[in-house]
Amino acid sequence: MNLSVDLQLAELTCQAFKEKNSKFVVSSVVSSDMTPKVCMAFCLEAEVEYMALTNGNNCLCSNQYGMKLVEAPSRCDMPCAGDSLLYCGGKESAIFYRIGAV
Repeated sequence: MNLSVDLQLAELTCQAFKEKNSKFVVSSVVSSDMTPKVCMAFCLEAEVEYMALTNGNNCLCSNQYGMKLVEAPSRCDMPCAGDSLLYCGGKESAIFYRIGAV
């Protein structure tokens, strides 16, 4: 029996975000290879349901979403450090994702 699970990311929103407002963060990592998939792999180890990307290279893992932050779609335009064709948040904004099984 094959117990492997295919995982997918569901992009939720881009929100204005500052590190000082990050009480919800369970774990985080900064990487020069950051992409949504790299962040997802890191957050899976932390066993959380949500992740966020910010500053192009910062991954945040959380079990909470909906911190009543201000949506800021145009501010999540910073390329990912690991793949410049993808976006990984912005200087003071984060793209939030839900990690889920297919």
